[in-house]
Amino acid sequence: MMLFLCRPALFFLPSFALAIACGGDDGGVSLEGDENFGGVVLDDDGPVAGATVSMFGATPPVTTTTNASGEFAFEASGIDPTIHVEAPGHWGSLEQLRWDGMPRDDFEFDLPSDAVVDELGSSLGRTVLTTNGILVVEFARGDYLGAESASIDVSSDTPFTFDANDDPVESDTILSGAEEGELIYTNVAVGDTNIVVTSDGQTACSLDFDPEFDGVTVSILTKVITRAVASCGAL
Repeated sequence: MMLFLCRPALFFLPSFALAIACGGDDGGVSLEGDENFGGVVLDDDGPVAGATVSMFGATPPVTTTTNASGEFAFEASGIDPTIHVEAPGHWGSLEQLRWDGMPRDDFEFDLPSDAVVDELGSSLGRTVLTTNGILVVEFARGDYLGAESASIDVSSDTPFTFDANDDPVESDTILSGAEEGELIYTNVAVGDTNIVVTSDGQTACSLDFDPEFDGVTVSILTKVITRAVASCGAL
């Protein structure tokens, strides 16, 4: 079961850049070059046609819909946008993107269906309400050793992560030996929340889009999964 971005197991998430060959009807926008942004929206069954993709950071904000192959494209000159993707019967996704030299035309968004989110909630003994949001704090792979942690300043369920068998386990720290490093908060109160990331003293962590500080404020939206990425390095 795949619940979030690009994760092959229960929940979603690691890499955006999967070198997807985007074709088909892209609304007349070329996906080549540094001035455009594009990709594809998928769920467990394949491409999601008719998904709404909004790009904030442009003036005015830009919105488009995916074609029959789940593909979309924007004209996006010189900005690092926040992307909001939503589709009926799915949980939406809110992502802040940084280019850092990566191609701008190969982003993949996997939207979890309502049924997938419900099944995950049941496996944890909780009900995930569509009136709240979900927050995923992903600790970038590489130097993380386990025991990295995050906290938020609004109400939510107890966070969970994945163990070495890729099973969800309630925990407020990353587990040593796990393949991926994500802390997932369900039933997060809608509104702004401050995230603080910490480590076990052997690594130093900061959120990618606010590298000068340990904490950053993000927006939690109704029935939307908000993703924040923390980079960790060995001290």
